[in-house]
Amino acid sequence: MLENSSASWFRRGILPTGYALLVLLVQAQWVELLKWAFFKVDLLLPVAFQVALFNPLPAAMAWALGLGFVVDTLSGKLWGLHMGTYCLAVGLYHVAADRLEMTHPVYQIVCIGFCGLVQSVMLGFYLQWTSVFPEWQATVWSGLLLRTAGTMVLAPAVMFPLRSLMDDMERTA
Repeated sequence: MLENSSASWFRRGILPTGYALLVLLVQAQWVELLKWAFFKVDLLLPVAFQVALFNPLPAAMAWALGLGFVVDTLSGKLWGLHMGTYCLAVGLYHVAADRLEMTHPVYQIVCIGFCGLVQSVMLGFYLQWTSVFPEWQATVWSGLLLRTAGTMVLAPAVMFPLRSLMDDMERTA
């Protein structure tokens, strides 16, 4: 049963939102300016996965919808790529948690890689559909696969600070 204290609201809602906004700032200011596709990773996907770890499905899904809406809006095109991916991450966690020990980092990274792959495939189809340079299609797909691998590699660096903060808050609550 969830406690209804202000510490619970802070731990489950405000703390991850503040952390996500900090990660969004890092992604917008530094990650998107990098030259290679491998480094243009989605740093918020691991954050959404950690929110699913500490929140029940309805609260985590509402948080993922809100964060996805903000990221899609700030990206310039509201077509639901981030919203769908973050909701997929939250849903995948809650489905897989019934069958696997999802607190284990390896399982989390594999699930984040799957969600990143789905995101890259959706982005690849969008770029292929809107591309005026068909000769770039092979390089676009390889760049998107590298982007997925980069997301998996950087996921622990993004997940564990938030997880540590939330674990500390839970121990003190």
